[in-house]
Amino acid sequence: MSRLVQILLVLIWMGGFQIECFAQTHTPKILAQIDLLIAAAPKLEPKPKPKGPQDIIIGKWEVARSDDENAPKGAIVEFMKDGKLSIIMNLNGKNFELTGAYKVDGDKLTVKINFMGMDSPEETDTFKSLTDDEFVTVDKAKKETTFKKKKD
Repeated sequence: MSRLVQILLVLIWMGGFQIECFAQTHTPKILAQIDLLIAAAPKLEPKPKPKGPQDIIIGKWEVARSDDENAPKGAIVEFMKDGKLSIIMNLNGKNFELTGAYKVDGDKLTVKINFMGMDSPEETDTFKSLTDDEFVTVDKAKKETTFKKKKD
């Protein structure tokens, strides 16, 4: 064994011995201080993750108002966690249900509807505003649609 390794081992052993002696005499005091700190510390609750658009939009929404004359006012749109959506609307006294998919990317909402087995082209709107109770989208033609959260 080299001389350097021997010196290092002795220093490590001495350091360990000193730590052990210190621990034997001071551990009860240190533990008492730690107990006091823990008791005096406020209970830390994990901060809830801020809700983003993809979280807020989950649930049932009613089409309350739209600048687009073709928008089905009164329709109920349900956005599900898995990226699927369902639309229930009344046309001429008959209820129709459409299905589709959606995705949220920042302030963009992209929707693809399936109608009679055929997928519509994707449409992407921009969130103008978004709260827990209401959101407003703007389409490419600058027409706004307001959705209000349905209370179950």
